[in-house]
Amino acid sequence: MSGGEKKMLAVACVLAQDTDLLLVDEISEGLQPTLRDEVIEIISKLV
Repeated sequence: MSGGEKKMLAVACVLAQDTDLLLVDEISEGLQPTLRDEVIEIISKLV
C-alpha cells in the first residue's frame, strides 16, 4: 500500500466512526490533489 493509500484508509476509518468531534491536522498531506479535494469536500459536508 502506498503512503497516500494508507492515509486515505486512515481518513475513511475516522469518518466511519460516529463521533461528535473530529480533529484534523494536515489531513490532506500525502494525498493526490483529486483525493485531497474529495476528502475536504466530505469533511465540509459533515460539519
